[in-house]
Amino acid sequence: MRAIATREKLSSIRIRVPLALALFGACAAPAGATTTSVNPATAEFQARILSHYEAGRCDLVHRMVPPEARAQLRPNILAVAAYCEPPGADAEKMFARAEAADPTGDLIALLHAKSRWKKDPVSAEPLFRKVLMLARNPFMVRMAQEYLSGRIEQDSAISLSPVTYYGDVAVGADYEANPRHPEFVYSTARPSPGARADALMNAQRWVPWGSLGASYRFGERTHFAAHEFDLLEHELEARAAARVGPREDLSARLLGSYSSLGGHVLGTTYGGSVSGAIYRPDYKQSVQGMLYIEHLAPSFLAPQEGKHFRFEYAWEFFPPDWLVKFLGSFEHVEASHDTITTGITYSHNDVGVEFSVQHDFKLFMLAFSPKTVLRTDADVSSFQSPQGQAVTKRRNDYLVSLTPTLIIPLLPYLQLNAWYEWYRVFSNIGPNDYVDRNFQNQTVGVALKAYLSSY
Repeated sequence: MRAIATREKLSSIRIRVPLALALFGACAAPAGATTTSVNPATAEFQARILSHYEAGRCDLVHRMVPPEARAQLRPNILAVAAYCEPPGADAEKMFARAEAADPTGDLIALLHAKSRWKKDPVSAEPLFRKVLMLARNPFMVRMAQEYLSGRIEQDSAISLSPVTYYGDVAVGADYEANPRHPEFVYSTARPSPGARADALMNAQRWVPWGSLGASYRFGERTHFAAHEFDLLEHELEARAAARVGPREDLSARLLGSYSSLGGHVLGTTYGGSVSGAIYRPDYKQSVQGMLYIEHLAPSFLAPQEGKHFRFEYAWEFFPPDWLVKFLGSFEHVEASHDTITTGITYSHNDVGVEFSVQHDFKLFMLAFSPKTVLRTDADVSSFQSPQGQAVTKRRNDYLVSLTPTLIIPLLPYLQLNAWYEWYRVFSNIGPNDYVDRNFQNQTVGVALKAYLSSY
């Protein structure tokens, strides 16, 4: 196995890491130019350093960065020069200067980790854990995990293009005890084997203040014994992210989705969000506010559609061999039609807690993700029970989900996932009310997943 740019081992999956280029709008000089006739502080000069690095010509980088030129290099370019280890220079001191100028630069952290890995993989582990925290895109996280797990055998240059593409593809099979959609309460539950496919594609353009990006996600679930619950999902997202401080990021998103169930339109959503992140020495904090509008096509679900106001707060920790994340959320749903002729309330408030933990055993990884959500209606509902009694009750649902996952790496950036999910909704609206809102499902699945970045 090879590092990310190793074509021999992964020629059928062209992989390239997406990283920020420090010089935007600058045109690189011809690769053969090696003199320092240009001011080292100019974009042209520093773009030539990048060009030589990507071509694997660290010897040409050495000629361009004598001691008097290094002080004028931007932090990212200084890290590139440090990776090439100019003769007589202390690479660790050069990285320290770059990190002092940009303490949360993900490119600097990655180059430092790769440089240390070439000499001593064990001493590089804390640096790769730092990359896990600082990475501004998922593929860089995956790259750091591959190095930490010992699945990379040879280091090589990474792409420094200002435009990057990355994503993942997964195909698999599963068996569900009850594939019924939880809101289709009048449908019959029955077990079914099935197939699934997921794809995520991202494009990102790095700019001087941050990045611009767009993504598309596709998801399909086919149930061989319950085709009326076959699910198809499409999601689109456009985003802008800015570095607003030495340890702070701010981002905004526009999003939309379309879904169908059993070949019929289920619903559409559109909205946006604003989020912020703070990078601490040992952990990452983030907060997000989201507003989106949901439209539901089935007539019996239409009263539930409306505006969703959601707030999230998350903490992420990166101790050796572990990934730990905690997410707390509050969501208010303002239904368009709070009551129908039976007097049922649909506006509600949700309070959720999610926790995920993953441990890397080198040959395999184990993950566990529990989730719980408490839903409380905004008002009481008035209805007649099946026995003909008048009932006034506020709906309260308690959702619990438990998902252990086994991850087996097969090749760099290719893995086999196997999981079990227990999903249960406990509701005080039961068989003796207007409908039974209790729900349970169990899923066992396996999928092959590949992480890709094209260029």
